[in-house]
Amino acid sequence: MSSQLAKAMNEFDLPYDGMDMIFSGDFAQLPPVFGSPLYSGTVGTQLMSRMTVQGQEAAIGKALWHQMLN
Repeated sequence: MSSQLAKAMNEFDLPYDGMDMIFSGDFAQLPPVFGSPLYSGTVGTQLMSRMTVQGQEAAIGKALWHQMLN
């Protein structure tokens, strides 16, 4: 969602284009079928050159989520 807002608004410096976001849902739901959930300790928040594309996307997602919580 953040990357699509950045493209649409041509603003790449702020997560979610600096817009206020409201997330809702069942945060106690089952984990995803493929991959690790963002709350997993196996998903880090730093990018490394040896990471797969899926691992990089998960790390970016977790970092964005942590910015929303703080």
